[in-house]
Amino acid sequence: MTIDDYLPHFKNETNKFMFANKAKNGAIYTSFLEKIWAKVNGNYEIIEGEFGGDTTEGISFLTNVPAKNFKNSDPDGINSNPEIAWIIIKEADEKDYIITCGTIGGTDTINNEYGIAMGHAYTIIGAHDIKDANGNVIHQLYKIRNPWGIDG
Repeated sequence: MTIDDYLPHFKNETNKFMFANKAKNGAIYTSFLEKIWAKVNGNYEIIEGEFGGDTTEGISFLTNVPAKNFKNSDPDGINSNPEIAWIIIKEADEKDYIITCGTIGGTDTINNEYGIAMGHAYTIIGAHDIKDANGNVIHQLYKIRNPWGIDG
C-alpha cells in the first residue's frame, strides 16, 4: 500500500489534523495508519462510523493478528458483568495486547455524561488496580487514549 505524506487538516490550522492527531511526543504514525485504513476502505467517511465502537477489523488488518470484539449491549455477553470484563482486559494489558474500546450512538461531536465522545474509538493503554495501605483493591481504572489527542 502506498500513500502520500499529506494528512487532512482543518483550514488555517496546519498543526491540527481532522482525524487522528499527534501524540504528546509529536508522533504522527497513528494518523498515517488511519489514512492507510481509509484508503483500503475507500475514504475517511466510510471508516468514521466503523471506528465508533468496533476497531477489530482495522486492528486485524494492520497487525495481521486475530481480534476479538466484546459488546456491552449484549445482555448475555461478558460485558454485562463488569468484573469479567475487567479480568479479560487486565490480562490482555499484562500480555501487552493491543486493546481498543469505543462508544456507540450519537456523533463524535456529542459527549456523554463522563465527557467521552459518542461514536468514537479509543485505545486502552493501561488497566490498573488502585490499592489502599492494606493492599485491598479500592478502584479499578482504565487509562485510555483519544487518537485525536484531545479531550472528548
